[in-house]
Amino acid sequence: MATLTGDGCFLMSAMELSTAAREGLPVKIFVLDDHAFHYMQMLQEPAFKRTTATHLAAIDYCAFAKALGVAYQEIVHAGQLDAAIRNVIAHPGPVLVRVQTDYGNRKIRWIEAVRKRFSKELTASQKVRFLARIGTRSFDMKHEKND
Repeated sequence: MATLTGDGCFLMSAMELSTAAREGLPVKIFVLDDHAFHYMQMLQEPAFKRTTATHLAAIDYCAFAKALGVAYQEIVHAGQLDAAIRNVIAHPGPVLVRVQTDYGNRKIRWIEAVRKRFSKELTASQKVRFLARIGTRSFDMKHEKND
């Protein structure tokens, strides 16, 4: 049994790992750690020309795993993936795995699909208000850079 989650989502459900530890369940939790609510940033930036409340504090995953009594593994570069995953899967109990992640400027297709779908559902007045907000913020950002 394994799960792959982002660090923001992990923060919302991290204590489930205590149940796995208590019951000795062979759960493997892989956390993609980029120190942010990345999907929220991708939704907010084009819409609002800024992000709000999307950066996460650094988490000591090793200390968290130790506090719960579960094994810990860290993957910091792609060359470690194969060996690390094999070690994690071979471990009989629960394992917390931090995968250092940098999404760069990669597009995430489902974000684009959601944006496209919901923009079609906006009324004309909502679209005008939304575009005015984006325009105002874009102008404010340019003005701030020139100061």
